[in-house]
Amino acid sequence: MGQKVHPYGFRLGVSKDWKARWINERNYKEYLLEDLKIRDFLKKNYMAA
Repeated sequence: MGQKVHPYGFRLGVSKDWKARWINERNYKEYLLEDLKIRDFLKKNYMAA
């Protein structure tokens, strides 16, 4: 079996960009929680769209 590389992680920084651009050392915890809540909301409400 060969080594599998995730295609998104492989291209990150080359042909793709980061999904989140909010990283800030001072407010990291608050922004992380908010980001997770938003992603969860979008997955629950808009996956069928």
